Amino acid sequence: MPSKLNIGLVIGAAALLLAGCGPEDKGLQEVETYVDEPAVLVTPEFNSAAAEAAMRDPLDGSSVAAFESALQELQGVVSTEEFASLQSALQWLQFYDVSVGGDKQKLYTSLDGKSPIEIIERVKLLNKNR
Repeated sequence: MPSKLNIGLVIGAAALLLAGCGPEDKGLQEVETYVDEPAVLVTPEFNSAAAEAAMRDPLDGSSVAAFESALQELQGVVSTEEFASLQSALQWLQFYDVSVGGDKQKLYTSLDGKSPIEIIERVKLLNKNR
């Protein structure tokens, strides 16, 4: 039978854990650790034809290396806001898409052939219906 001290410790630990789980505003500086709502998820408005073309080109999800290489190339072409929107969408999917279970390889494979715009729009739709 558990002692009163053990029960008190468990209740105290649970209270401390729950105290840190409130819906406080985390801001953009912590976007990698707080993805309940996508931080920046807007349909991009393009500053150049090259940026628009890059955001419409399908991504290679055949491997983690191929997808991340495509992301690096994309980052060099599009604006900071456009890239942040894609990154936010990818983080949201990695966290909330139960079919990928947080696994980057599964996530990237599921996105193989999708353009950055398609990924952003998919997350906007999923988040709206959540």
